[in-house]
Amino acid sequence: AFIADCKDLPFNIYGTWNESLLDKDEELAQEIHIHIQGVGRYMKATNIVDFLDTPEMRNRSGLTKRISLATAQR
Repeated sequence: AFIADCKDLPFNIYGTWNESLLDKDEELAQEIHIHIQGVGRYMKATNIVDFLDTPEMRNRSGLTKRISLATAQR
């Protein structure tokens, strides 16, 4: 295809909308970190899933659905 103006190229937004919730909100990351320290030595990913599923954390993070176990394991 012919491009009349080489400086006016389309912008590809693929992949730009995927940003970690922890990168956006450092206070939320800090709260999760404190919770993990409180759980102790035998921490599991299900502890994070359950912690983020509480009504307080859902309101705080803006999540509408429960996060999956695979997401918590990353």
